[in-house]
Amino acid sequence: LWLPSSVSDEIQGYQRQVPDDSLVDTTSSPMHCINSAWFPHVYTLPPWTVLCVAIGITLHAPFSFYYHWNIHKLPPGYPRTHHWSRRMDQSMIHVCSIFLAFATSGGSI
Repeated sequence: LWLPSSVSDEIQGYQRQVPDDSLVDTTSSPMHCINSAWFPHVYTLPPWTVLCVAIGITLHAPFSFYYHWNIHKLPPGYPRTHHWSRRMDQSMIHVCSIFLAFATSGGSI
């Protein structure tokens, strides 16, 4: 998913060039492939910044959808502005903004 086939072929070609008795320690390396039955075509995780964007949007979307889907059922005025779904939508906008700010900063806190 994240690695095009040309990059995968290039990595495999490099692995064939590295001798087995090399000084490269592959057991303690933080860079390793993912072997999952659920995600067979995901070879590695995306960068943290990309994950933060996905997490932020995924957390906010259900609450926003629910609020905007049900807003027409609420009477105008006070009940519409003080309903729990509106408060959760706005709260999750803040949570999403935290994740997006981290992602757009390049991953620095």
